[in-house]
Amino acid sequence: MNLRDLAHALAHTHLTLQQRAVREVDFAMVVRNWLFGYYIVEFEQRGEDRAQYGVRLLAGLSEQLRAAGVPGSSVSNLKNFRLFYESTPQIRQTLSGELPRLESRGTIER
Repeated sequence: MNLRDLAHALAHTHLTLQQRAVREVDFAMVVRNWLFGYYIVEFEQRGEDRAQYGVRLLAGLSEQLRAAGVPGSSVSNLKNFRLFYESTPQIRQTLSGELPRLESRGTIER
């Protein structure tokens, strides 16, 4: 192996792992957005503050999430997360079964 071969091997390794990382982040963001929708729907149906339903709920939630430094938490995004959850029954069935396991591992909170 010469210097050029080493540089090629390292560049290939970098690109391969970078692409893998991007796919993992994309997957994690899909799960995050679905879970946001799930929690919003569950809160709207069973939450203690149901009187804040609708736009006021999402506006207040957006404000609190932004204050906590959560990116992508505008009112329109929160509406989209809720719609995403409601429109993906196959994901809902798969991830709903995973929720107890994720909660027990401390990956997510209820």
